[in-house]
Amino acid sequence: MSKLNRIKGRERALAVLLFFFITAFTVRLVQLQVFQHSQWRTLARNQSLVSKFQKPTRGEIRDCNGMALAVTLPLTYAIGYRPCYAIDFDNLAGTLATQLTKARREIRERLVTGGFSYLARRVDWQTKQKIENLHYNCFQFDEEPRRSYPSGTSAAVIIGFTNVDGMGMEGVEAAMNDELSGEGYRELCRVDALRKSAAPISPQPIEFRGANVTLTLDLQIQTILEDKLREGLRGKAFERACAIAVNPRTGDLLGLATSPSYDLNAPGDARTQDRRCWPVTDVVEPGSVLKIVPIAKALESRKLTRSSRIFCENGSYAVPGAIIHDTHRHGSLTLDEVLAFSSNIGAVKVCQQFSREEIYDKLRDFGFGNKTTIEIAGEQAGEIPQPSRWSGSTQATLAYGQGISCTPLQLTMAYASIANGGLLLKPRLVRAVDFPSGTHTEYPAEVIRRVVPEDVAANLADMLAGVVTYGTGTTVQVDAIRIAGKTGTAEKVDHVRKTYYKDRYISSFVGFFPVDNPRYVLLIMIDDPRGEYYGATVAGPIFKSVVEELLLARPQEMTPLRPEQMAANRAAVRNNPAEAVFAVNHTTPKPTTVLSSSRAAQSSDSLVIMPSLEGWPFRLAIQELSLRNLSFRLTGNRTVVSQYPPAGTPVSAGTTCELHGITG
Repeated sequence: MSKLNRIKGRERALAVLLFFFITAFTVRLVQLQVFQHSQWRTLARNQSLVSKFQKPTRGEIRDCNGMALAVTLPLTYAIGYRPCYAIDFDNLAGTLATQLTKARREIRERLVTGGFSYLARRVDWQTKQKIENLHYNCFQFDEEPRRSYPSGTSAAVIIGFTNVDGMGMEGVEAAMNDELSGEGYRELCRVDALRKSAAPISPQPIEFRGANVTLTLDLQIQTILEDKLREGLRGKAFERACAIAVNPRTGDLLGLATSPSYDLNAPGDARTQDRRCWPVTDVVEPGSVLKIVPIAKALESRKLTRSSRIFCENGSYAVPGAIIHDTHRHGSLTLDEVLAFSSNIGAVKVCQQFSREEIYDKLRDFGFGNKTTIEIAGEQAGEIPQPSRWSGSTQATLAYGQGISCTPLQLTMAYASIANGGLLLKPRLVRAVDFPSGTHTEYPAEVIRRVVPEDVAANLADMLAGVVTYGTGTTVQVDAIRIAGKTGTAEKVDHVRKTYYKDRYISSFVGFFPVDNPRYVLLIMIDDPRGEYYGATVAGPIFKSVVEELLLARPQEMTPLRPEQMAANRAAVRNNPAEAVFAVNHTTPKPTTVLSSSRAAQSSDSLVIMPSLEGWPFRLAIQELSLRNLSFRLTGNRTVVSQYPPAGTPVSAGTTCELHGITG
């Protein structure tokens, strides 16, 4: 074959190869650009975009006056790791361990495990910047807002706290978690070759935050409860204690304090039992404070009246399966005196007037055995034994609050039903929720049922006032106002031995004030006090100190007794204790009314007659001036020895009056 022929053969072969190459290239190009265009476009787009789930900013929790109780501070970051390519694990682990102040071994284990994981949470901005400057494309930086609680330990068990993921764990934070959390969304961001995110390309929703929750809690009242509980128990040994304040007209929970408490900004430092809102989540046997139930049934049925006499067996009374004792021996007592002197035997005999089913139903009427459905996670219903399971002594012990369990909140609401005229209310903790869309949702006060007729409630209120005036509750007397309440001392249950401790008690005092115009229902309960254990001597003084502080903080809400009213009441106590509670003026002034008394009279709508205050205690004098819309300036202390303007002088509303007390 000639040389020329060989060259032409090679050219033809090359031409054929080139033809097939161009043909294959063209076919593939058409396939990619035409038939697979959308598929490859999507793949390319996905490689340059990342999708991140963005959590909304958690809503605030506020008290009834708008004070912030829980807020969110966007100050920290979560450092996430996602393997992207081969790296030097040992070198990177050492660097990260230094920056994150964590163990190198722990960091390396997370790096080599594979898959996404968070290396650290709650990292500050400076640390985040240092890790970003390492220029690895395997890190993800998520903003991680930090929950802050400006009130610290105040109302801790009510507010609750969140975990590191922003999920509510206790209290309102848990119960209202869905509303506070809001709804998140997925955000698309374009990334560069190093997988660093640029600006997001998807719009942020307008409603990108959680709802704000307003509570009925009043931070001023809450602080008073906590301070007085702490002061009253200082230097004393006890297991735990609580104080609850409720508005009997609306069921609003105004304050709930516990001791021990904890700092919401460091919940991990507290014991689990201290973080629990035990006045709602735990049950106790209430003791003598429950004597109002059989007495209410007796008055409602008309089987007994307040003047009915009951023989109290001189302190010892046998019932099937038990012998009932009184702390003090009593003979014949009126129904008023049975409650005032807290006679167990008298209460048992009242209870024996009714069938098991009637007593059981009345206990249920007062709310015992049912959850209140307050907005706090973990609430307990308590337990009332079914009548079919009662032993021979059950009805007797139920009469004075043993053999039944309830939460301190249930007990408070039962007394609120007496204070408001016989209506059992649902305790209200959440007043309103404000959603980012602008929707404002109010939570109205809710009446559950009528417990007793209004006249029975009024009689019970007067009888409970007698407890404070001349009965077991005299330790809570306050000169300025009339208080109704009941002492309670219950033996604690030994759940292991299925019996009662003989040296461990639940001590309590629960009541309301002012009797003629109830604004507050207050419960003080001490669990397992050492030494003194009677409710009157352990819980009573704390109750009194809270009342006195509220008088000073909010005098406009109280209806004080004048000195002549108190004198009449004391005289009535001496003559007929059962009738003492009627010896006061029952009229309730309107807030805008200028009152007159035998000491001073109102001369006109614009002028007020300056009362004679010499010899009055400062607290009572302040109350008198507040009712007349007069301001005051105090010098000295304790008792007024002189005043200006003089008594009987016409003064304008708002005038500042000078009261001079004892000096030196």
